[in-house]
This record gives sequence, C-alpha cells and structure tokens, in this order.
Amino acid sequence: MAYAPSVDTVLRRVLISLTVLAVLASACSDDSDQTTEVDTTSTTTAAPVADVDTEPEPEDEPAALPNYLDDLGDIPVADNDASLPDIDPDNTAGVYGFSRYVYQRAPGDAILPSLIEGPQGLQTRCQNVDQDCSYLEMKAIYESGEPVPDYLGMDRETLGTLVGQLGETEAYLATFENIDDACARGMFRASGQAANMGVHMYDNSAGSSFDPGHPQMVLFAQEDAGNVDGNCSGGEWSGDGEAYLPVGVVFNIRQTDEHPDAFAGDLDNWHIHFNLCQGADIGAVASQEDCTAAGGQWTGETRSWMMHAYVAPDYDSQGGVFAMFNPSIWPVMDQADLEENLVVQPDDGAVAAPIANFDFGDIQVAAGDTIRFNNSDSVPHTVTAGSSFDPRTDDFDSGLLGTADTFDISFDEAGSYDLFCVLHPEMTGTITVN
Repeated sequence: MAYAPSVDTVLRRVLISLTVLAVLASACSDDSDQTTEVDTTSTTTAAPVADVDTEPEPEDEPAALPNYLDDLGDIPVADNDASLPDIDPDNTAGVYGFSRYVYQRAPGDAILPSLIEGPQGLQTRCQNVDQDCSYLEMKAIYESGEPVPDYLGMDRETLGTLVGQLGETEAYLATFENIDDACARGMFRASGQAANMGVHMYDNSAGSSFDPGHPQMVLFAQEDAGNVDGNCSGGEWSGDGEAYLPVGVVFNIRQTDEHPDAFAGDLDNWHIHFNLCQGADIGAVASQEDCTAAGGQWTGETRSWMMHAYVAPDYDSQGGVFAMFNPSIWPVMDQADLEENLVVQPDDGAVAAPIANFDFGDIQVAAGDTIRFNNSDSVPHTVTAGSSFDPRTDDFDSGLLGTADTFDISFDEAGSYDLFCVLHPEMTGTITVN
C-alpha cells in the first residue's frame, strides 16, 4: 500500500518546512518580517495574469519568504483517501492517470470532478519511459540480481513479492485466448473499446476483494480502436471474437476510506471515478441531468477502488505495469505523446502547467503565452519565483493554491525563470520561455 499521510501529518510537515525556511530567510534578508497577505475566501485563486518583463538584477536583495502558516487552515482538504475536498473550482485541473485529482469541464460549462487516484500526499509513481517500471522490466531486475533502482521505492524482498503477485495475474490472463473465452465463462461487456485500454469484460464470480490471481475484469482490444462490433450472446461473442485479444486486467475492489493495501510496494495507485456518463455522445464526464437527457447512463461515483495491471507480455506497458493507459494498446503511440494527450487542457488558449505529485513538470512556452498552473494534489502548494535560498517574491508568487486552484502568469522576454514551492522547498522547477 502506498503510504498516505493524514492531513494533520501533512500540515505538521508543512509547519516544519516553514520553520526551516524562516531561518533561511532571516539569514538571507534584512526584511525577514515581511509577510504576504493571501485571500483564501475562495477555493479558486482569482489571480490576475502576472507579466514579467525581465529577470531580477543580480544585485537585488532576495525578498523575504511569505509566512503562510495562518492561512493553511483555510484551505479545504479531503477527509480521507476516498473523498473529494469541499470545493467548487472555476478552472479545470489534472492529468488523467498521473495526478491525484482531475477536474474537467462538462456539457453545460460546469467543472466536475472526474477522478481520484492514489493516496493523499506524496505518491510513488513510476510512469517515466526511462524508468524500468513495466511488468517484464521489473521481473528482469529481480531475476538479474542487480540492485533495485531507488525510483521503485522498495527493497529486493518486496520486489520479489510484487513480481510473484503479478505472475499470478499473468497466469490468469493467459487462460484467455480471445474474448470468446470471456463470454463462455459468463462474463459481460462493461464498456466500449477505450483507447489505449480496451473493452472491459466483467466477471461477477471474482467478488469484491483483492486476489492477484482472479481480477474482476479482463481487458480485450482489437487493432481497430473504433466502435465495439459485438457482445456476449449464448456464451459467444456476437461479432468477430477472435479479433479481440487479452491485453490486461482491471481490479475493482470494495471501497474503503483508506487507499487499498493490495500489491506489494507503493506503485499501485488505485482510482475512483466520478460523474461517469456512458452510452451518450456528450462525453465521458457529465452531470446526471445532462447525461440522462442525452440517453446515457450516469454514475455519480463508482464506489469502488479500481486499478489496471498490464501483464500481457505482448503489451508490456512502458508507462508502468499499473498505468491507467497503455501506449502499446491501440492506438499505439509514444509514452510522451500519450501523457501529453491526458493533460486536462484549458479551453481559453492558456498553456496547462499542472502541479502533479509535488512536481511542476517541464514548462516550455513562447514569449507572451499565458501559463496556467493548477494544483492537482491533495495539499497546498505555491508557485514562487527563485528558490528557498534566493526567493524572488516580488517577481511572482501565487499565494497558497489548494486543490484545483490556479495561477496565471506570462513572460514578455525569452529566458529561464526558476520557481519553487514555499511549503515544500524541495519542489523546484524552471520555466523556459522561447
């Protein structure tokens, strides 16, 4: 199970970080008592676009770090791993399958929550194509006897347990030759063919508990990622069943307040869906009213923890064995392109800069572009110029950004602009303006 610190624990860590930073600030500046007033009466930061013409002159004294201790209690946070914070955001936020929260614009212009993934706080995610996080890659690491990479966040014994569990899942998946086998076992179709994922075939006999050798769903996909051409009828697929091959599985277990303790290690970030609309042409996320009016079936909350596992050797996922989407499943694409497609984009032309899992990401824009930072994590962050040793709050500082809060900024001149989070000084990044 991925470690999910409580809100109290997170806030205590923030207090410790800020205490350290206050000492650093007093050593770097004669103006250490300066504070910045932040309006936290709204869950969405209504910050004006900040225009930055030039980088600060080297001889400028660094600004004092803001003291946000008194404002932390005003930031809404979720009660537990399975719940949403009490917010009503004005902007979209998140990266589907890569961030803790996702908020999307639905028909009727409403901003609705669509996903929770992983535990609260910092998560262990291994979704970089340069990291060995697929099933076959982790199996090879364990069998080689080589040191376990730090990014996996586990020791050799834990990796061996995980590889063994995934081996059970692989053995189960190998019992299916094609989707006809699923029909013959009494499974039923629960979805169309989702891109980079497949058709979800549900098995009622699996129950609602975790068993690596008997997942609740099997994923089948055909090369044509268009509409599904059949269904189970009389124990057989009514279309071309041989065209749908097993590509992975989905676990769908009973929802609890805490993130599941299932696969060994911390890589298994489980998710919960919200505002799902199926069987309508208005999009996958919609309000109940709009979905029903369009003839769709609406699910406000799936009320279960779900997670994919891609253990089919021919469809090894370079985005990680537990990724939500697999670039080796049709439509086949590069992992980088897949991730870019999953960023929830602003609909006003701004450049999305999601803050996901305590990371600012790679930000590259043209001069004059509006960059929209959005916080997709469960704890507050800031977008502040400079670093904890050299803060430049006079250049830009977002103030506290809670979940789904946004901050817009633009730069008139090309160059590199450093930024960091006041609450988590290890969070640093660079904006590259071309």
